[in-house]
Amino acid sequence: MSEQGLVPEELKRQYIAQIDKGNTFETLGVSVQVARDYLDTPEGSVYWQRLAEADRDASAFEIDARAIEQITSGRDLPRMALLDEPLVKLTRADREVSVHSPYFAREAEVNDALASGRSLHDYFGLPANSEATRYRMDEIRPLAPTEVFISRIAPTSELGGRITRTGGGEQYLVPKDALIYSPPEAS
Repeated sequence: MSEQGLVPEELKRQYIAQIDKGNTFETLGVSVQVARDYLDTPEGSVYWQRLAEADRDASAFEIDARAIEQITSGRDLPRMALLDEPLVKLTRADREVSVHSPYFAREAEVNDALASGRSLHDYFGLPANSEATRYRMDEIRPLAPTEVFISRIAPTSELGGRITRTGGGEQYLVPKDALIYSPPEAS
């Protein structure tokens, strides 16, 4: 890794297609079975329902896959909480914010990441195609107190372990963000 924890340019050039597609990116969080078991709990059922409400055209199979992907991104199972404060999304400065991604953080968590001396992409376990030396921070504001799901970000691996991230930051999973949050705006 470079001084800023960036993937070396030579490695990027060698694996450009895989990095761009993100198809070797994996989270090393809770197991798929643990995530499935969570979805069978009352809190997990709420999580699944919020995902289904966010995309009424998605099949149960698609909702299951999204839920598993999101839950396994955590070191631990998410805990449900009621939130009535803004959240932020980090995006490379040269890209637009994704309105579909359910991953957010509190601004205080971003400040903790900066104070830690670690790169934001390491702290938040971002894939190589999302790493940058500069990020934009977009804010979403709840229209009313909103159910969110909070977990610690799991370590990640890409390209068979050639790229690793420590994770550890706190993530807020907002599966129904388009319906209960105002649109992201630059902060």
